[in-house]
Amino acid sequence: MSLIELKTTEEFVGAISKQAVSLSNNQFSEDFKKLFLYYLETFKDQINSMDWDFISIEFWFDSGQLILYPESFDYERLDPYMCLVYQYYQIYFDQLIAQNISDDVLEEESTEIKQKVTDRVNRVLNDLSTHILVELNRKKIYLKYFGVTKEFVFKEEVLKL
Repeated sequence: MSLIELKTTEEFVGAISKQAVSLSNNQFSEDFKKLFLYYLETFKDQINSMDWDFISIEFWFDSGQLILYPESFDYERLDPYMCLVYQYYQIYFDQLIAQNISDDVLEEESTEIKQKVTDRVNRVLNDLSTHILVELNRKKIYLKYFGVTKEFVFKEEVLKL
């Protein structure tokens, strides 16, 4: 387990992970799964008492933050939320900036990593779909994936029984 600095408040759960996505490293997924299940257990009653339409998942490549929260169709972010910081991406982004790489290369790298992270997170959520749907009393849940900005949806998925 590589989760460190687990924090819980009335509004969020958060932790730091030293992992990165790689084909040979499942610890990235395990860290996400562990924190997500903790988030779900901690806040399921609160989430079930709210009016929400989908779950947003944001990945901020530059800071390594993976943020997950319920949201309404008018794009109102609702608490509680979950934040998992992957330290590797903070360090990697800083190294890219220090190398003075072009904006095009940085954008390409960001998109590639965002795709890998999104695919891995989506796989974990799909593996847990029955548990998530039961805990949140839903027949289906829409997932929307974003990058740093919410101007465009990077990926959409549906969890269903």
